[in-house]
Amino acid sequence: MHIPPTPRRTPQRRLFVGQSAGPSSISAAARTTGVARSGGSFSIWPSTYRSKNTSRGPQKHPVPPCRADRRKLFLQCHNNVPDPAQYLRKWFRGAPASEIKRDNVKDFFRWAFLNTGEHDPVYDEELEEYTQEMERLLGRKLELGRGNAKCLRLTLDKVEMLHRSLTWYLCVFVVDTIASISLRYHSFNLYRTSFRHFLATFPPRPFTLFATCASPAKSLTYWHRPHTSKTRLPILFIHGIGVGLYPYINFLADINADVDEEPSDGQVGIIAIEIMSVSSRITYEAMSKEEMCDEIHRTLTAHGWEKCVLVSHSYGSVVAAQLLRSPEISQHIGPILFIDPVSFSTSST
Repeated sequence: MHIPPTPRRTPQRRLFVGQSAGPSSISAAARTTGVARSGGSFSIWPSTYRSKNTSRGPQKHPVPPCRADRRKLFLQCHNNVPDPAQYLRKWFRGAPASEIKRDNVKDFFRWAFLNTGEHDPVYDEELEEYTQEMERLLGRKLELGRGNAKCLRLTLDKVEMLHRSLTWYLCVFVVDTIASISLRYHSFNLYRTSFRHFLATFPPRPFTLFATCASPAKSLTYWHRPHTSKTRLPILFIHGIGVGLYPYINFLADINADVDEEPSDGQVGIIAIEIMSVSSRITYEAMSKEEMCDEIHRTLTAHGWEKCVLVSHSYGSVVAAQLLRSPEISQHIGPILFIDPVSFSTSST
């Protein structure tokens, strides 16, 4: 069988191929190549960030409370477990009951109540006490030894980090810009932090460059609508995990919908804080509970709010719980509204 030779790439042939492709095809190919190169270059940054952070040592845990307080916390969790068998299966990643043995349960309690994964004979008696309480709740004895089950230890387990694509962050950029314009339209002012924090957040937030109000807090940005009502309390709003305040724009605007029509009593003031670490962004390290409480306290003090309504959604209820435990801030909190909270019975969900 005769196979025709491959034609040579003469200058005339190259010219013909270029003309047949046309400018539109070439530009489309160039755009595709450009996008691919941008995405590839962008992936190097999160990969470097991931390798840097996964190489760090174990998380810094708070000092565990005294034994009396630990037992009180244990009993609070223990007395609110509706299905103990399912409770263990969930914490042990769906492992069969035959693989969840006494030493496995002690490993779980060691992390949950002692903030450690290291064995210390000092706590053997306490862990044995907790394990016996669990056996009474289960209505059976746990098998001696250690099975193949592995429990969730959220602050000790290795974090498997996956980064989003450049396209995803471009979408977040657009959504954040829309949210900023919408909030400004509804008479909210953005209180920005320093330029250093602007550079530490990706995707960038150009709206902050035009904000004239400086946040009294070091790292916390927020949107503020002045409080002028004489009969109602202002609102402190804490959002959940997602893309920031974008999903809450209509909710925040509707609070003063009737006031905008009949401004006789004035408007209800609103402070809607922004938590960048749970808003689909590459940003600085999340604040500790002490830092978060201090930043919010500074914000309330700067605006002269002696009492406010605390409203939180989803993850925001975790921050709200810390505010209620803070002696400095709790005195400024009046009515409380939890929307789809996650801070109730977290250990058994």
